[in-house]
Amino acid sequence: GATPPRVSIAHSGDAAVALATPEAAMGIDVEIIRDSILEIESDFVSPGEMDRVMSAAGLERTAALTSVWAAKEAARKAVGPDQCAMSDMVIDHVEVDGDCVACDLAVDGRVCARAVTRISAGYAYAVSRSLKSRNGGS
Repeated sequence: GATPPRVSIAHSGDAAVALATPEAAMGIDVEIIRDSILEIESDFVSPGEMDRVMSAAGLERTAALTSVWAAKEAARKAVGPDQCAMSDMVIDHVEVDGDCVACDLAVDGRVCARAVTRISAGYAYAVSRSLKSRNGGS
């Protein structure tokens, strides 16, 4: 029979997003941009990661942190939330394409997902695709 689609959902503030796909392990997230994220920065991002994101993306700190959070949350959903904690994921590479920021995320030095984020109307939106097969191989 057909493989059922993978579904990912997220909500924050007044925004909600959903994604369903039969093709690959994917995840989605949306986060409202607010200053409270500054209080938990050290829980999920290293100074080196922030330097890479801020220098590439040109975002102010609160928007950059929210973008990183959304990217990591979407990536965790794509690879499987039980596979790693957000603090285990490291932004390995960042590139900017228009108003989108794409990044590779690694765990233990191995890239496991690619995420694309976009800031719009006070929210950070992210979608991610696992770079592992559904069976857990690479």
